[in-house]
Amino acid sequence: MDGRRGQLPSRIPNNEDGDGSLKNWYTRTGSNRRPIRCKRTALPLSYSCTAGREAGRRFPEDQAKSDAGLRVGRGGGLFPARMHLRLSDQELATLVEMVSLAANVASWNQKETANDQVAAFENLESKILEKAGHSGLGDWIEFDEESQRFRVKAEKEESLFYHECYEEFRNESFWDELAVRLADRDLARAIGFAEWEKLSEEDRRARTVAWEKRYWEEFSKRGVERVTVITPPTEG
Repeated sequence: MDGRRGQLPSRIPNNEDGDGSLKNWYTRTGSNRRPIRCKRTALPLSYSCTAGREAGRRFPEDQAKSDAGLRVGRGGGLFPARMHLRLSDQELATLVEMVSLAANVASWNQKETANDQVAAFENLESKILEKAGHSGLGDWIEFDEESQRFRVKAEKEESLFYHECYEEFRNESFWDELAVRLADRDLARAIGFAEWEKLSEEDRRARTVAWEKRYWEEFSKRGVERVTVITPPTEG
């Protein structure tokens, strides 16, 4: 379970109130500024547990490397100018699933700084899907007028392995995050936020074992049936 979590400090924002309260520290920042690709999967599947170089300018040394069949990457590394792959029909189908899975996951990155990279994922996905549609997978692929990109047909997507992987990832990560965040909240309430901040990730995990176990047992038996938000009277 720990291997799926990542580091808690990277997902828990600082308390900006400056008053030592727990008001904001365990919530995600930001909002869904960009629509998620799979709107129909907005909820869990189930309730069970170039530094120094001017853009576009060619330098003599770069030209020489290009003439040799190499191109210069942004980090200065050398790469083949082109790459040709020969794929079997099955390998092509697997590639379509892999790039679609990657683009679906990337679309959940809602940071404004991620927009260009998410678009790069989606553009490459569209390019590969377009080629695949002309290479024997025409019954898989369609052109989406709204996004102006190629995509896997919805009726086909639901039967593919990558769709199963995507839904399982979302389902598992939802329950894992929910249990861990609630356990961390309980620990911070018990010892105080200042003391919680001093703990290492390893110490936090060790001290929340009992809380996490309790939440996992609850969610495994009842899902979110008994999860309730109690609004203070002062908030109406």
